[in-house]
Amino acid sequence: MAAVEPRLQFSVPRMPMVNLADNLIRGSNRYHEPRIHFAANCASIGCPALLTEAFEADKLESQLDKATRVFLRDRSRNRLKDGDYF
Repeated sequence: MAAVEPRLQFSVPRMPMVNLADNLIRGSNRYHEPRIHFAANCASIGCPALLTEAFEADKLESQLDKATRVFLRDRSRNRLKDGDYF
């Protein structure tokens, strides 16, 4: 079987997903969208689960809303106690 050539190349250095999410997306002050964490994160148990579909520009609003609702309902990743999420 022949090796598959990569189709995309990125101009950013290799880094863990948590650094990508924290530094390039949320920490850059470029995006003023609180729902971004529900879309791009390190996928650890305390973070929202990643969607099972690609984000698309024409569906982004509904996809961000969906990711937010899914996370807030997921009691394995967060809980509400005395009015506070943890």
